[in-house]
Amino acid sequence: KSESVSERDSAVRAAVACPEIVVIGEPFWFTYRYTGEERRLPGSHESDWIGLYRIKDTEKGARNEDNNSLVARFRPPDGTSAEIQLRHILWLPGEYQVRMFLVNSDTCIAKSNVFKV
Repeated sequence: KSESVSERDSAVRAAVACPEIVVIGEPFWFTYRYTGEERRLPGSHESDWIGLYRIKDTEKGARNEDNNSLVARFRPPDGTSAEIQLRHILWLPGEYQVRMFLVNSDTCIAKSNVFKV
């Protein structure tokens, strides 16, 4: 069940940066940061979440967000910015993207570049 997004939180935005290419067996790092001047209650980021998605192509080769699979889901460790290393990910060759979501909801506040594994 998703929590409702408050008016204060609905203005929150973020940025996510990933490498262009990830080599299986090498460490994977990415960074995120909340952007803008939105004032949130302390600890609000603890209800946000980050998802690592494997992007699946449709039969015609077009990307379809509804057809993506969630590989990993976790909470942002800091309310301003952080660099995160993901371990224990079973990488399959393909395209991936990191996305940030707001307050246990489906409201996406940031998407990384699509990167290849």
